Amino acid sequence: MTTMVVHACPIGDDPRRRGEAPVLGYTGLMALPSEVKGGGLERGALVAGRYRIEAPLGHGGAGSVYRVFDERDERVLALKQLRLHDEKHAALLAMQFEREYHTLCQLAHPHIIAVYDYGVEAGAAFYTMELLDGEDLQSLGVLPWQRACALLCDVASSLAILHARGLLHRAPRKGTGL
Repeated sequence: MTTMVVHACPIGDDPRRRGEAPVLGYTGLMALPSEVKGGGLERGALVAGRYRIEAPLGHGGAGSVYRVFDERDERVLALKQLRLHDEKHAALLAMQFEREYHTLCQLAHPHIIAVYDYGVEAGAAFYTMELLDGEDLQSLGVLPWQRACALLCDVASSLAILHARGLLHRAPRKGTGL
C-alpha cells in the first residue's frame, strides 16, 4: 500500500501563482535521511513538553522533519517543524503551515497520512503526524509494470480525495509517496 505525505492547499490559493512568496518547497521532505545535516532540534530535545526528538528524518529550505517519541501517548511519530529564515514572508508561510495542518486534519483516507497535534514553540510552528516505515517511491527504482500501476492507483486515489474537496497537492513527486 502506498501512503501519500500530503501537503495540501486550496486550489487557486498557491502563493507562487500570486507572487506573494518565493518557491521554497517548505511543505515537503526535501532531503533523504543520509543527506540530513543539522536541522535545528537536537536529539533528546523536548518539544511542547511531550515530543522527545529521536532523529532527523529530512529537511528543506524552511523546515525539518524529525522522528519523535510522544511521551504522553507513548508512541513514535514524525514532527514537522517550520523554520522561518525569510522575515519578509514569515507571516504568510506560518499561516500556510497552520492551514496545511488544519486541512490535513479534515482528511481521512488510507492513502493520506494522519496528523495529530499543532503548536508553536520558541517561535517555530510544528505539527505531528504518523510515522510510516518503508521506502519512498523514489528509492524503489524500476518496478514491474503491475507493481507500478498498483502504486499509481494508490497515489491517484489520494489525489482524487484532495481534488474532490477543492484541494491541490503542492508537491506531488516520488519523494512524497511511501
